[in-house]
This record gives sequence, structure tokens and C-alpha cells, in this order.
Amino acid sequence: DRYYDRGNGETYPFTINSHGFRGQEIQEVSQGMRVVVTGGSATFGHANNDWETWPHYLEEELDTQLDHLSIEVVNAGFHAYRARHIAAMLPAEIVPLNPDLLLVYTGFNDWETIKVLTNMRDHGVSPSASEWMHHWFMSKSLLYLTAAEKLQTLQTGNINDLYRTTEDAEVGRRTFEDQQKWNAYGDALESIVLECLRTKI
Repeated sequence: DRYYDRGNGETYPFTINSHGFRGQEIQEVSQGMRVVVTGGSATFGHANNDWETWPHYLEEELDTQLDHLSIEVVNAGFHAYRARHIAAMLPAEIVPLNPDLLLVYTGFNDWETIKVLTNMRDHGVSPSASEWMHHWFMSKSLLYLTAAEKLQTLQTGNINDLYRTTEDAEVGRRTFEDQQKWNAYGDALESIVLECLRTKI
């Protein structure tokens, strides 16, 4: 067991097995159904005990629903992992486990907006849940960005500004950057799918 500081003086134990994944040792040969889940810190279970991670809850639920099968859920999540990291680890670290099912939970870390919020936190500012959501939508939705600008104009600006176009240089820059991220994200997901098809996962 290892211990991680929650940041408030408390620590929680977590287990790393010989494969380098979170959780107990993986059976050499699956006795039933093996599910491998991948992703970032939300999958790994940042600041959670082993029994508080969603892969653990998934295993418990599958055990209940499929009581005629032996279920093994392998937590292959890592902090800050993006789709490209998962694509890179798949052939050498996931495929040899011969999973019956692969679940990929990714997307959030693939967007640079998280750096804004991380910088706030690193400088002693704790972003609220609404701030996290605001920055997330601002980076991904032109509709949200437009609505936010119009609302700000209603509150502080000239009513005539409501009718100006929002496709200015800033919106164009963000859209271009987002398209680049979408392309990279899509390429990584395609690599994951092709590897799963190749290995019949």
C-alpha cells in the first residue's frame, strides 16, 4: 500500500499491483469476465480509497447483476492521462491482459483549458464547481461563448453591441485551437478503436 496526502493533513492508502495499475493483483488467467477501464485521475480515483473508485463500484455492480460470472475489473487509470496516452499503452500493457471489455473514460484532460484552472489552484485560488464548468464550456461551445458575451453586454455594455458579430479574432483563434485539439483527440480515439478491432477486444 502507498499513501497519498489529501492536502488537509489526512492521507489515504492506495494499492499498486505488479502491473503498475491500481488495485489488487490481476489473475494470471481470467476465471470469468475481465473488464479493463482506462482514463485519467477520475478513473484512477484521485483522493479516493481503493474501495471508493468508480472501477471498484463497477465491479461490485457487475458482480451483483451477473452473479453467474466471476467478474474482474482492472483499473488502468493514471493521473493526467489523455487519449493519446491510452492509445500508446494499449498494445503493450492492455492487450496482453486479454480483456473481454475495454472501457475508455477520457476527454477532459485532452483540453488545455484545465491549465487555467490548475494555475488558479496553484496560486492559492480554489475554483468553484461553477468556474470549472464555465471554463470547460467556454473552450468547447461557440454557442455558450456567444451567450456569455451577450449576457455580459446586457449587464455592462451598450445595447447596440448585442447585434455585433461574435466571430471576431478571439472567437476565431479559440475555434482554430479547439479544432486542433478535436483532431488530435479524434486521431487518438481512432487508434484505440483500430487496436481493439485488430486484437478483437
